[in-house]
Amino acid sequence: MINKNLALTFLKNFLMAGLTIGLYSIIMEVSTPEFVGFLHGALPITLTYLLVLTYVKDKKRVTNFIYITGLSSLLWISFLIILYILLRNGQSLSVSYGITLVLFIILCFIFYNIFKKDFRK
Repeated sequence: MINKNLALTFLKNFLMAGLTIGLYSIIMEVSTPEFVGFLHGALPITLTYLLVLTYVKDKKRVTNFIYITGLSSLLWISFLIILYILLRNGQSLSVSYGITLVLFIILCFIFYNIFKKDFRK
C-alpha cells in the first residue's frame, strides 16, 4: 500500500511541475522555442522551489544542497554541449540524443561515486 504522505507529496509536486511546464508551453505558443529555452536555462525556478523545500525540511542541509546542485549543473551543461555539437555536425535528433544520454548517464555514475559521501540521509 502507498504511504499517504508520499502520495500527497507526489501529487503536490506533480501539480507544481505541471504548472511550470504548462506556463513554459504557453510562452512558447506566443513567443519562440529559443526564448523558452533561455527562460528555462536562466531562471532558477526549480532550484528555488527545491531550495525552499530543503530549507523547510532541514535548514542544515541547504548548503550541501546548493553545493551538489552547483557541481551537478556541470553535468547538465556537458549534456547540452554534447547534444549541441552532435546536432550541429549533422547527426539526427534521435542519434544525438541517444549518444548524449548514454554519455550523461556515465558521467552521472562517475559523479555519484566521487561525491556519494555528500548524499547522506
